[in-house]
Amino acid sequence: MADRKTVLVVDDASLVRLYYRSALQKADFAVEEAMNGLEALEKLLTRPIDLLIVDVNMPQMDGFS
Repeated sequence: MADRKTVLVVDDASLVRLYYRSALQKADFAVEEAMNGLEALEKLLTRPIDLLIVDVNMPQMDGFS
């Protein structure tokens, strides 16, 4: 469905990503996931994302960066 907003959940903890994915999909959002800031940046460069939910303490690139 083209009207769905896409949320990128960025967290190094798989359980946290699963929690957000479950809640957001129930609210009819499309959900993308990334394990760190570098992976998130790569995804942001390839497709539009409407909202980011970002952990601030991650390896390689934190949420502040």
